[in-house]
Amino acid sequence: MYERIQIPLLSLEDICREICEQIGGQIINHEGRYTSYSYPGFLYARNFILDAKENEVEDIIKEIKAGLAKGLPGGISFTKEKMPEDIDEIMQRNGFQPFISQTGMIFDLKNAFSEEVDEGICYINEDQMVSWSEAVANGFPKPREDAPFLALAKSDKILTYAYMDGDAISSTGMLMIDPELSGIHEISTQEAARGKRQGTAIIVRMLQDLKARGIESVSLQASDAGRDYIYTPLGFETVSTIPTWVPAQ
Repeated sequence: MYERIQIPLLSLEDICREICEQIGGQIINHEGRYTSYSYPGFLYARNFILDAKENEVEDIIKEIKAGLAKGLPGGISFTKEKMPEDIDEIMQRNGFQPFISQTGMIFDLKNAFSEEVDEGICYINEDQMVSWSEAVANGFPKPREDAPFLALAKSDKILTYAYMDGDAISSTGMLMIDPELSGIHEISTQEAARGKRQGTAIIVRMLQDLKARGIESVSLQASDAGRDYIYTPLGFETVSTIPTWVPAQ
């Protein structure tokens, strides 16, 4: 069984692995100390430090920085609670800056949640993925990344969701299904549709689909807004902090 505090980070790493396996990217396990997921030009490319010993962390970070010259990713994600207390100072000293910090959360599917089905939600197929990718990019906002999402559409581990406003996608979500490491990703809502609880409706549909498959838990990495507005009210439990750092410009 995976360590509970690490499950949200492992789930994020899992979807990076799936993208690389589908799209032909590099997966490099650096002697078990950290793992690199690399494919030119998409944001999922990064390094994951899972459980390094305290005296290894600075050497790992220097090694990651050196890997940039070889075309390896420079972004670094980790569970902050598993790192040295002075991790922020170590990162800054090695020329990195904060990119994003998310909250690792878990939902126990033994808990109660709504059984109501929202008819606005549909599943997205491969032919619709470019429109879905555009909606994700607009909803966050962030650079558009069609290639990894088109690759994931071919995976039998992935369900892709959209909330439809007429013929347009107004909210998005992606679910990676795994009996031990199911993960929720890419929950976003177009600005004009915010406040209508569409993201909540997609999460509930995901929970329904997981429960129907007999899966016991699911994790995600939440923004502050998502944590407070969607996930905590639904009953997700906070278990960790997941920062991502990138080389300073």
